[in-house]
Amino acid sequence: MEKLDDTWNSRDLPFLIEIAQRLEANPHGPIWGHEAAAAVGLSEQQHQAATARLISAGYIEVQHLDQFEDITGISESAARAVGLWPTPETGLERMIAALEAIAANASDDDTRSRARKILEGFGGAGKQIAIATATAVVTGQIPT
Repeated sequence: MEKLDDTWNSRDLPFLIEIAQRLEANPHGPIWGHEAAAAVGLSEQQHQAATARLISAGYIEVQHLDQFEDITGISESAARAVGLWPTPETGLERMIAALEAIAANASDDDTRSRARKILEGFGGAGKQIAIATATAVVTGQIPT
């Protein structure tokens, strides 16, 4: 049995990004879902399917008015999905970029060497530990 086509990248994510951009521009909202859908080239059927999927996933908050919906907000997970808020992976990427800059530009050999050793430690299981650490930092939940 074949899997279905990916609708997240082709339909839902572009629609969610457009919604988030519109809500950022108009934080007191609401915004019209059909306008956001048209802006990313969705048909009415695609718009309805994407809206239903984003509601069921808890990504968007809506009020239904007649045949249109007002989108009144997005969730924390939606903000992370569109890049408005950091994810553990983006936190880790930023930490690695900072370490790479230190390893390349530090004024003393000891600092460069230590930064390189930390970067080497991010291989394999070290990456999972780094993601767990970044998750704790991003969410403000440092384990004890």
